[in-house]
Amino acid sequence: MANDEPASAPMPPPPPPEVEDVPTDDDSAPTATSLERRATAAFRKGRFSRAHDLYTAALELEGGSAEDAAAKWLALGNRAACLLRLERPREAEADCREALKQRAPANLLALCAVACMRQPGEAHLMAAFACCVEALYVEPQNAAARRVLADVRKAPGGRLLRPEDAARERLEQRMLRRGESGRIGYALAYFDALERLAPEDAVAHLRVQSCWRSAL
Repeated sequence: MANDEPASAPMPPPPPPEVEDVPTDDDSAPTATSLERRATAAFRKGRFSRAHDLYTAALELEGGSAEDAAAKWLALGNRAACLLRLERPREAEADCREALKQRAPANLLALCAVACMRQPGEAHLMAAFACCVEALYVEPQNAAARRVLADVRKAPGGRLLRPEDAARERLEQRMLRRGESGRIGYALAYFDALERLAPEDAVAHLRVQSCWRSAL
């Protein structure tokens, strides 16, 4: 399954290892930033219920600085990771969807795919695949997205799933633009993503892919 650790790149860096999940002398009026750091410290110690409560407390605070606003976005995605550890995938998906309204990094999309995969039914399998498509468009070599896509393919009916035409065409266009601009490594990464998502359509680009490889 995709990694459900909190605050993975390209999100902001995690707090330093000495941060504890208990208040300090300066926490008489805790901020979203301080609560998010304490929550992440609790998560890393395996205290998932405690981490969930602290992430929730950070999200419930009103106002704050720009740093606090960024911490709240982190807290939302990290609480989703926490909810997955607590075996509450429906709530985890809801948190992911809310965080994705603000920003859509590949790791968060992959986390949302994991939350979908852990819920039964064809609709959730299709939703997981859609998240993988978006994640690999954003970051074609994202390891977490590749892992959950592999899980999607192993599920009943998963091998038959293909991107919608608009999503596939957008991926192809980005691949070709990278190749035309001489960014061969990126072009090949997008070809690999296309091959994983829509293998039949990737066949049409085998010749140009071979030329790119020869140019390396």
